[in-house]
Amino acid sequence: MMSNRFPVCIMLLPLLAGCIGKEYRELAVSPLSPPVEIGVTVAEGNPPRIVAGRKYRGTLETISREGKTCVVNRVSIEDYTKGAINGEISPMWPEESVKAMAIVIRSYAFQHWDSARGSARQLYSDVRSQEYCGINCEHERSNRAVDETSGLVLVYEGKPLEAFSHACCGGATEDSREVWTGEGCGAFRGRECTWCAGSKHWGPWVLVLEKTTLAKRLHKEIGADNTVESIKVAERNPSGRVRTIVVKSSGREIRMSGAHFRAIVGWNDLRSTRFDAADRGGAMEFRGVGWGHGVGLCQEGARKMAEEGKDCESILRHYFPGAEVWRITQ
Repeated sequence: MMSNRFPVCIMLLPLLAGCIGKEYRELAVSPLSPPVEIGVTVAEGNPPRIVAGRKYRGTLETISREGKTCVVNRVSIEDYTKGAINGEISPMWPEESVKAMAIVIRSYAFQHWDSARGSARQLYSDVRSQEYCGINCEHERSNRAVDETSGLVLVYEGKPLEAFSHACCGGATEDSREVWTGEGCGAFRGRECTWCAGSKHWGPWVLVLEKTTLAKRLHKEIGADNTVESIKVAERNPSGRVRTIVVKSSGREIRMSGAHFRAIVGWNDLRSTRFDAADRGGAMEFRGVGWGHGVGLCQEGARKMAEEGKDCESILRHYFPGAEVWRITQ
């Protein structure tokens, strides 16, 4: 965990990408304008920089934002991918699943870079973007997977895809429109997944929370002085996840999306929206399967597919229907 005094953000730099052994359609990009230098910038070419005990490639600078000090790591997309991949999966997983994850991470980062070229748009180093901890998290096997897929990204209808992943879908991935507002994307249509069943993050899991605890967490929705009387699932979407949930509080019924409810309760407590809710008197019991928002690549499913002999592109085609793997050129 990063020091509270120095949270780390990431500023991506342009890259020259190649690929190994195969021809791909090319996605041409123009160079990124040099970012404005803010605070103290450490020169390139020196030993890795250290913040709160973690080492980082590229350069570091400190900036002040909203009265807080933040450390910004300027790093290439390839080095970013090496520092992020093992925050998501194990480098000891089958090689093709690690390659697939490398392409997903690079695609997510590249889409953010491409959508704001010439500006100092940043990524977070935690789950708000992707888990990233620099050199400390690198491993020889995952670094090799990054190198062997160098420059490869997912593209949908000719545009870079902001590829998402999650630990375990619990049997079916989710349509992005069920999780986030907007028109959605055809590459994020829900897909059946039989590969993650019985995996580490499948479950089933059980969460029991006192109603007084739930009332505190839901205070903005129900009011600070109100109580939680019951919570019921009102509607499910095609993937089996909770679309709408009803909280009965002080004689009123408050409806909210399952995704919003999960965010309030806590992403690591309520592991997914594939759950049932049961009233246990002074507490509510939630039983479910899976872990994560369910959009995009199911990491446990990708691992099992690779164990069965599927290559990285077959894995990506399943979880991102209609998307293609292209090579970045500059």
